[in-house]
Amino acid sequence: MTQDILEKDFFGIPEKALASVKHGVSVHGMGEKLAYAKLTKGCKEYRSTDGITIVTKTKEADKYLFAQFNMFDYDNKSYGYIKETKELTKTEALDLKLPVERIGECGTYSRYIISPPDKDFYNKVQHYISNIFMSYLSTNKMTMNIKLFQGGMNVDDTNLEPKIIPYDTGPKYCVPAFKGQVDYEGKKFSYDIGRRPMNKSSEFEEFQNLYPGQQALVGEHLTESIAKNMALLIIDRDTGYIYGINKISVTEKNLHRLVMRVYVTLDDIETDTVKARCFFKKATGKAVDVAETHKVVLAAARGHYNRVEVKEDELREQLIRVLHGDIQIYPGQYTDLCKALDIPVGDYDWAKENVIPNKPVLHKKLDIFIEDRGHIIELKKTTPSGDEDFNQIVCYSSLLPNIKRVTTLAVSNESGKFPGSINEMFTKDTIAKFTSDLNKHETTKHISWNLVDLRYFELHKIK
Repeated sequence: MTQDILEKDFFGIPEKALASVKHGVSVHGMGEKLAYAKLTKGCKEYRSTDGITIVTKTKEADKYLFAQFNMFDYDNKSYGYIKETKELTKTEALDLKLPVERIGECGTYSRYIISPPDKDFYNKVQHYISNIFMSYLSTNKMTMNIKLFQGGMNVDDTNLEPKIIPYDTGPKYCVPAFKGQVDYEGKKFSYDIGRRPMNKSSEFEEFQNLYPGQQALVGEHLTESIAKNMALLIIDRDTGYIYGINKISVTEKNLHRLVMRVYVTLDDIETDTVKARCFFKKATGKAVDVAETHKVVLAAARGHYNRVEVKEDELREQLIRVLHGDIQIYPGQYTDLCKALDIPVGDYDWAKENVIPNKPVLHKKLDIFIEDRGHIIELKKTTPSGDEDFNQIVCYSSLLPNIKRVTTLAVSNESGKFPGSINEMFTKDTIAKFTSDLNKHETTKHISWNLVDLRYFELHKIK
């Protein structure tokens, strides 16, 4: 970069702030001072001796520019400079042990000494950079290399790979489901949106197989974990740089794990006071706050992901179609489902003949009845009730002769993690009430009682 850019932009301040602050490093930027303060907290002595060291050269220049700056002392008589900007020949730069060979014909080298907050800092930095610069790295127009030196020895040398956002839509599982445009008081922002798959789900496993080690937005790789909430990524529409990753806390299940990427220019956004999150500006240039930005984004998200209450009849019909072979699910899930319901795997003709929905019994109907097995299957769209649902299945078991098996198909808390087995996400009390207590009781132990989670087979929602 040129000396003018180095001093006015890199070490300087935006023009709009010149009226109040005339010299020194910007305190109006994207959090540089806050980051520097935290990272040098344990080695403050280096702020005044080394500060931020810069070596830079343009293609047209014959010499390198060199400067050192202490952003915590920008109001002194030198305006923060430890060493003011000066030109160096290559030989002079090498004598100062500056890495001009790495800069080459043109480029910039910057350095400051930090005290890492924990032993995992090096790995966290790699993951964080791979998230923030995922668009840069994915184009192959830019490469990023990070090295670790200990005692002067190079102990690690890693070329960073771009992170990839996982989505629950195949076949690539890295492409958002919808695109659109936010129109906010005269400002238009393009966006795309999709849903992250749940851990251990079939979509997640497919993503991991396709892109091992490249999952973006992992909680421990970010400054703030997103978890089940919605993520708003504010991205430069020209470069792909991610200005901010905002967590939007949501309680509506239809908004869980959504990722919306909004494309802006730097002039379209502002940051909050701690430079942690971005928010939009109006067409007038007036900035809105984070809450207002999130409100606009949520309204757009609901346009694609409306809350739809699934009906038990729809879930039953879907289950029947899976067992009859009309709907295909992942082979492993289908095999586990057949085992859980004691149905021959792959014998769709048998299923069509024996797996009967809406079996009339007195003034009621059983959801599913398999007469050949003496098997009643009752379906619930939520976690089964300890009273009403319990009384119902016990009653149904006494209405037909030769009942050998009763299975309650239900849905565990969708806010929880993806089930690792057919009923682990139900509470211990629920599992006991619908299985072990009945399997041990004198009047019901002649029947095999089972509780199965539809979420385990991803049949709790309409495909």
